[in-house]
Amino acid sequence: IGEGSSGGLKYMLMLLFFLIPTVATTVCQTFAVSEFDNGDGTFDCFMTADMGIVASGPSCTTKSSPEYEALILYAWLMVVVWVFGMPLGLLALLYSKRRAIETRTTRKGGDDLKTISFLFRLFKPRYWPLAVLDLVRRLSLTCFLLLLEGWIQLLAAFTICTLFVIMHRGIGGYYDAATDVLALACSYEITVCVFGLVWANAATSLPTPPGVISAFLIVSNLAVLGLLIYLGGSHFR
Repeated sequence: IGEGSSGGLKYMLMLLFFLIPTVATTVCQTFAVSEFDNGDGTFDCFMTADMGIVASGPSCTTKSSPEYEALILYAWLMVVVWVFGMPLGLLALLYSKRRAIETRTTRKGGDDLKTISFLFRLFKPRYWPLAVLDLVRRLSLTCFLLLLEGWIQLLAAFTICTLFVIMHRGIGGYYDAATDVLALACSYEITVCVFGLVWANAATSLPTPPGVISAFLIVSNLAVLGLLIYLGGSHFR
């Protein structure tokens, strides 16, 4: 990953960085189980991702198939690789180059950093770990939430979003102020969307017209889009 590294490695790392949440989410879908009430107090359980595979669960009376048990074992192995291993690997890679990153005089740094410059070029020199932290955020809001259900899932999503809003507001680690504002606005928007889900979930017991929730979410999305256009126009003036 030094000066002699090929451009191909850089693009492979970029592709990997953006694919990690997608692959991790697919892996975590293996643990989801759908239960079917037989009407006599017993439940048949199947893997949600493939209803042809008999699964097991706390309230299930069916015995899991060998195929399901093998898939669960494989899924746990992939959780270690993709959910924990990949972020830690990228963090270790950045940490090994931290002195060069912190002392760089340009956004991308020198030739010895060109392979991994996409991970830190948006951030101030001292905030080089933020790319990995953002990856943790994406993993938390995707594969982690699949392991939860009902109101606990919504509460966890709202808590994660709120924590990252506070982080963006307090740190301001991006290289320019416009990107800081945009990142904060996007964090607020995700929080608003989760709040909309909480609101919609509560609307079943509260007299709230569905159109009000839809209008609330549409207006908030248009506001973020308008901010994006404004900041983009300001950048190119």
